[in-house]
Amino acid sequence: MHRNNSPNQKANTDRKLLVSCGILKKEIESLISKNNWPINTVFLDSSLHVEPDRLLSSLIIVLSRHRERKVSVIFGACHPMLDDVLAMLGIKRMQAQNCIGMLIGKKIFEEQLSDGAFFLLEDWARKWVRILEKTFGDSPEMIKQVFQQGHKYNTCSQSKLHIRITSRMPPINARKKSDCP
Repeated sequence: MHRNNSPNQKANTDRKLLVSCGILKKEIESLISKNNWPINTVFLDSSLHVEPDRLLSSLIIVLSRHRERKVSVIFGACHPMLDDVLAMLGIKRMQAQNCIGMLIGKKIFEEQLSDGAFFLLEDWARKWVRILEKTFGDSPEMIKQVFQQGHKYNTCSQSKLHIRITSRMPPINARKKSDCP
C-alpha cells in the first residue's frame, strides 16, 4: 500500500482521499500535481488483482481507517462484491470495467481485446514473474495454454509523462522468452 502526501502538503483529514489501484499511480499523481489538487492518495498493490478477496479486504481496511473523510475510489470491477461494499459505505467508484479501459478508453480497449490483445502495463510488467507464479504456480504448460488460446498479441503500455508506447508483438505462441519487454 502506497500513501502519497506531497512534502509541500501536510496530510490532513479535511482533504479528500483518493484510493486507487497502484496501476494508475503515475497518472493520478501527475494529474494531482499538475492541477495542484488538495487530495491525499492511497494506492493498493496492483498485483492484488490476482487475489480479488485480498484486494477487497485490503480496500475495506483502508476505507475503515478513513471513515470520517470524503473518499473516492478508482478501481475497475475487480471483485464481484466491490460495488455492494462501497454502496454500504456510501462511497462511489469510478465506473469502468478495468484500469486498462480507464487508461486507453473503453472503445480502444474493446477493439483491441476483440482482436486478441493481452494488455500488459508497466507496473504489472515489473511484477510479472511474481504474478504468474501466484496465478499459475509452477505450470509453464498452463501458462502457455492460457495465453495461446486467448490472445494473439501483447499490447504494452509504458507511462512516462503520459506518453503511451503501444506495440504489437509477435503472436504469443511464436515468441521466445527474450521477446518480452
